[in-house]
Amino acid sequence: DCPSTHDLLTSLRQVEKMLAVQETSYQQGVRSLRKKLSALQNTTMAIFKTGKNASCPKPETPSHGRRLGRVFGVGHEVHFLCKPNYELIGPRTRVCLESLKWSGQQPMCRRFNSTANSLPSFSPDAPVASLPVSAALSASSYSTSSSSSSSSSSTSSSPSSSSIRPSHCTHFLGSTRCTCDVGFTISGRDNNICTDIDECRLFPLGQPGRLCVHQCVNTPGSFHCFCPAGYDLARDSRSCSDIDECENRMHDCRADQLCVNTFGGFQCVTVECPEMKNATYIKTSPM
Repeated sequence: DCPSTHDLLTSLRQVEKMLAVQETSYQQGVRSLRKKLSALQNTTMAIFKTGKNASCPKPETPSHGRRLGRVFGVGHEVHFLCKPNYELIGPRTRVCLESLKWSGQQPMCRRFNSTANSLPSFSPDAPVASLPVSAALSASSYSTSSSSSSSSSSTSSSPSSSSIRPSHCTHFLGSTRCTCDVGFTISGRDNNICTDIDECRLFPLGQPGRLCVHQCVNTPGSFHCFCPAGYDLARDSRSCSDIDECENRMHDCRADQLCVNTFGGFQCVTVECPEMKNATYIKTSPM
């Protein structure tokens, strides 16, 4: 039997009601989804617009060491170095991540097993022996040749055009973040320019945490330590250890003289045995 016209109209009305309910539910779901997407976009934009205020917790300064860097915002770097006679264990550079946590592990400064000889006071006119140092804050290696020059025991700086470099910037959702190579920092308000960090001025001679025992010379992104004549650069690349010219046969004493090592040099001493009656002398050591 075919359904009557009344039954067909009733069925159509029920289908229309079901479709209307489904359409209403769909529209509500779309509106809810749009609100969530809008809130997510606003939150993301707010994070990037206020990114300068979002920062990582202040990193600890290692014992017997120093921390370089005063800005702890996302994308910014801090650098670590140790005092003379200490070596850095861990990363030299840590970056503030988007998670507001620092990359890598907290570094520490460990004292060397071998201790360098302490230095006496130096004459301002004493010649300075120059040795290349692998800098603690260098992102790449700089090759230099050994040289000798006359200099006083003071902090000096060697400016050059390479002390300014462009920053590395990334753009995302209308926000710009810029970082610098290790040893460089953002130049004032211009995020596009990085200037060299003068480590020698940050830690001058005579101050706690000084970089070099004798002389510090700043280089682009790095620094070099120098020792006076008669001294070698120690293992930590900052302290100076006395050269034993006598033991290393670097003296010009005569065969009848005795070489005596001194701080920064040596002395040739003539040994004269006193004349005594009925006495015989036997040579027991080389002279």
